[in-house]
Amino acid sequence: MNHLIVQPPNESNPTSTKRVRVWFRSARWRQTIRESGLPNDAQKMLLGLVAETGLLSDEKEEVATELVAHFQDGLQRGLGISRLIEEFGDPSMAATLIRNGKQRNRTMKNRLVQASMWLGALGGGGFIVLAIMFYLEKPNPSTDYLAILNQPIMEVPDDQKGWTIYRDLWIKYGFSEGGEGNFPEVHIKNGNEYGRLVRASDGEAWQNAIAKLASAEDLLEGFRVGGVRPSFGIVYHSNPANYSREDFKALFPNCANPTDNSDATENDLATSNSMMMVLLPHVQVMRKAARLLVVDTRWAIEQNDTDRAVRNLEALFGISGQVTESKFLIAGLVGLAVQAMALDSVDELLASKVELSPTQLEQIQAAIEKCNSYVYLSVETERAGIMDVIQCTYSDDGNGDGRLTAAGLNFWNKFLSVASVGQPEIDAPFGSWGRTLESAVQATIAPTTLLIMATRKQLTEQTNKLFDQYPQHLDKPYFDTSIQQLEQEVRELGSGYVLLQKLHPALQMARHANLRIAAQRHGAIAGLAAIQFQRDHGRWPESLNDLVGKYMEEIPLDPIDHRPLRYQILDNGFIVYCIGADQVDDGGRSATRPTNPAAEPTAATSGSASTLVGTLPTNEYRFDLKPTGDWILWPRHSNLRDQ
Repeated sequence: MNHLIVQPPNESNPTSTKRVRVWFRSARWRQTIRESGLPNDAQKMLLGLVAETGLLSDEKEEVATELVAHFQDGLQRGLGISRLIEEFGDPSMAATLIRNGKQRNRTMKNRLVQASMWLGALGGGGFIVLAIMFYLEKPNPSTDYLAILNQPIMEVPDDQKGWTIYRDLWIKYGFSEGGEGNFPEVHIKNGNEYGRLVRASDGEAWQNAIAKLASAEDLLEGFRVGGVRPSFGIVYHSNPANYSREDFKALFPNCANPTDNSDATENDLATSNSMMMVLLPHVQVMRKAARLLVVDTRWAIEQNDTDRAVRNLEALFGISGQVTESKFLIAGLVGLAVQAMALDSVDELLASKVELSPTQLEQIQAAIEKCNSYVYLSVETERAGIMDVIQCTYSDDGNGDGRLTAAGLNFWNKFLSVASVGQPEIDAPFGSWGRTLESAVQATIAPTTLLIMATRKQLTEQTNKLFDQYPQHLDKPYFDTSIQQLEQEVRELGSGYVLLQKLHPALQMARHANLRIAAQRHGAIAGLAAIQFQRDHGRWPESLNDLVGKYMEEIPLDPIDHRPLRYQILDNGFIVYCIGADQVDDGGRSATRPTNPAAEPTAATSGSASTLVGTLPTNEYRFDLKPTGDWILWPRHSNLRDQ
């Protein structure tokens, strides 16, 4: 008979034992078994069995106590440990039965504790996986979209590029943004700002302006010669250090060349080769050049120099196309603005007393018609820009898919910092400590963006889906709302597509600008054709149909309803018009300007002479302001713009 030998607990260091039991509560059940006095074989079996149950610590403590009592009772009854273990059965099966029984009888508290533990373990493990994916994976850009953009420009011969003429003149006059060549004399100052362009009736201001223009005749001649070339001709870069020394000096006259400063690369506007960070310093500068040509055209009219006036007009229309060479939407809008200035100058020239030859009229009409071939509104460069940002921010699994990366998020933040240049900085709370804490929090939660952000494949497919649809809607009549619906789809995509939402161009606004200026261009073409018809036949044409063939190829369409432009003979000439944003044909009755520009005329007040006065100049027609009446496209009434 085997006798129970009970070994007392280790009392040599009771304080240490208590501390272990308090600090490592999860190990109590092990301590219970080890202090039970059971033989080693029994302790080993019980330790494995209780661990295999996978229960909560408190539940394991209960099971361990019950099993120890069971074996101690058997030993006290004289049973050997081998027999007790044999009679106990398979430990794994016992662990399963015990686990099932305890789980069925588990309290709500224990159920919540276990659920929390599982969720915590899963969440922690999931976060670790997300963090590994987020911080270890890197973008791997494979398409050089900037090289694709530059390729057609690089293929143009130098003698077809305006830049080969502009560059040295820009350096001489400091003509770029930030340079000294601002030519404020060509503006009439309005308070602290420069308002309209100076006219011959402006007395001393006019004399100062023409004196300034006379001192820069080589610059003006450079624009006349370079403006009619088919290409602007500058290769685009996102990093200023990539420009040649001569190009950099012309484009950034007040900046130190980055190649002269080894520490400048990190502080430049952009250090990547991203499409979204391409610099377009020349675009607004050419708008400034157009203003000089407009004022010089007024001076040429005063001098009866029709040849110089016509050359200025040809250059203006050419420049409107040159600035669109990159196909960026912002460049197209500037091109449309330059074209509107050129059309106003045509109107001023024909309304003056100078006599133009038939050849000169044909030259002007040809210059305007050439604008029909320029692409002022394109989505392909905008699409390429978004696709470039995707490849610079997402990983690539080789099958067109991937996830947002930490390096990509850093790139995105750099892009936003460049886009917000000039915006006031907001200090973080608690100074540098607050910024450190903010950075730490952002670094911690950043991996969770993988849970909400669209994958590379999803974002790419959505971008292509939208941009594939846009071209067929860009030229639709004004009342067509398909682009508005597509833009609404973008806004409703959700937070996972925030990158597309942030980069999505304002196509509806650009489309309206394109429709307005195209209508004005077509009206001017029809107007010039009618003038040439009158010179040949001694009368005005009965309709625009009389002009088709010899004087123009076809009757342009009204952008509002896509019907042919309207035409009427008046006592003192003729008008070419479209129906206007109110979408009603008023028989050629012009939209009028309100006495209070802030007041938007309504149908109820549109006929009241006390609220509406004066014909609205063509260049002031806008879709968002809807005075009743038609849009008179020719003549443009440019003389009314400054009233």
